[in-house]
Formats: sequence, C-alpha cells, structure tokens
Amino acid sequence: MQKYSSSSALGHWLALLLIAILFALGLLSHGYSPETKNPDILQSHIFLGIFFLVVSVARLWFRFSTKKPNELDTVNKSHKILKNSVQWLLYLFSILVPLAGLNIILSSDVDLEIIENHPELLFSQATQLAREYHEIFAFAFLFLIAFHLAGVVLHIVRTKTNILKRMWPDA
Repeated sequence: MQKYSSSSALGHWLALLLIAILFALGLLSHGYSPETKNPDILQSHIFLGIFFLVVSVARLWFRFSTKKPNELDTVNKSHKILKNSVQWLLYLFSILVPLAGLNIILSSDVDLEIIENHPELLFSQATQLAREYHEIFAFAFLFLIAFHLAGVVLHIVRTKTNILKRMWPDA
C-alpha cells in the first residue's frame, strides 16, 4: 500500500488539530459579548483561523504539486466518486470557512489592532450576516469531516485494511 508523503501527512494532521482547536474556540467565543471580560478566546480563534487559512492554501498547493499515491484497489467506482467529492469539498471548505471568518473582520470597517483592543466592534449589525455565513460554513465543514471519518472507518471495517497507515508520517 502506497503512502502519502510525510509532508502531506503532517499537513493533514496539523489541519485536523487546528480544526479541533478552532471549533472549540468558536463554540467558546459564540457566547462572547462586549461585556465579556476575556476577549482572548476570540482573539486566539481569529489568529488560529488565519494560520489555518495559510496551512490550507499550502496543503492545496502541495496537493497539486506532488504525486498522490495510487488509488486503493479495494475502492469501487461509486466509492471513488464519493471519496473524491468529499475530499474536494473538504479542500473547498478549508478555504471558505476562514475566508468567511476574515469577512467578519473586513465587514466591521476596523483594523486588527482596534479589534484587539475593542472586540465588541465585531458584533455590529454589519457583521451579523458574515458571522452567520462563517457559522454555517463551519458546521458544514464539520459535517464533511464526520462523513470523511465515517468513510475511513467503514473502509477499515469492510476491507480489514488499516488505511490510516497511508496518512501517517514516516518516523
């Protein structure tokens, strides 16, 4: 069984770690209001979201510039179509979610330095629509991740093949 490169594998697991942290911070900052005394959660979410966008763009560039391992021989045609569709949707949402988050900042008409000291400016009516898109995209992204994970588990159970080894970096 061919493996993904160590760089691809590390990017994959780094993205997963960032998504888990970002989703947790997003849930914690969801109840944030201007009266909240600790804006660090929201600021961490913004910083890590920007970092995640950079990682996602790097992963996409790497995806197109390197050879991917051969398709598993245990994959039938319909499974391959579904797998590829989910993969490309994951790439799409890994860009859409952070861009929608950046749109919240851009629609607030203030710069990051002001937001750092006055995060309540992110809660104006002008940013409400951008926040809703960001949340919708984030939950759709989470659904796709769960679907991807279910596909991996199903494949392991059906074929008795540990395909996780393909995406594990070499030591």
